[in-house]
Amino acid sequence: MMMMMMMMMVIIIRSLTRLRFLRFGNPALEELRRGDLAGVRQLDQLEVYGNNLKRYDPGSLGDLWPLGVVTLHLRGPFQDNLTLVSSILHDVCYPETFLVVVDVLLTETNSVAPFSETNQRRVRSIMFQNATLTDEAIVHFLEVCHVHRPAVQMQDLNLTSFSQKENNHAATRNVN
Repeated sequence: MMMMMMMMMVIIIRSLTRLRFLRFGNPALEELRRGDLAGVRQLDQLEVYGNNLKRYDPGSLGDLWPLGVVTLHLRGPFQDNLTLVSSILHDVCYPETFLVVVDVLLTETNSVAPFSETNQRRVRSIMFQNATLTDEAIVHFLEVCHVHRPAVQMQDLNLTSFSQKENNHAATRNVN
């Protein structure tokens, strides 16, 4: 039943060649394959709800250009599959793209490694929204984006600091 619904969705999306805003995904979205969005071009805004995304074929979102605003909900992939996140960022990031990363938990240095794609693709603006970041992750993010440092915005952010002097006692501060 689920497979049939996905096939119907693909057929409908392929006929939407003049579409400018696309929001798709849900908790059941586990894969995005090349060709699923065939026919969709030149979106102004793309929002992907892929918190449980387990498989992504590189290039699946690569033909959706130019993209003005890209909003990614990728909590699960940021925890479990950084290669998948890197592939998505490679496909949707351009200098003129305003990237919004929502509902993520970035706690270690390797959790921000996919943002090297935003650096290579010269993304100028990134917003973290409703996210949790540690001081370690923020420092590594700045290191990863050292060449083409984007403007960074933070909204509803939970900043957590782990200090070795405090014996790994966590101090938490909410930023709005």
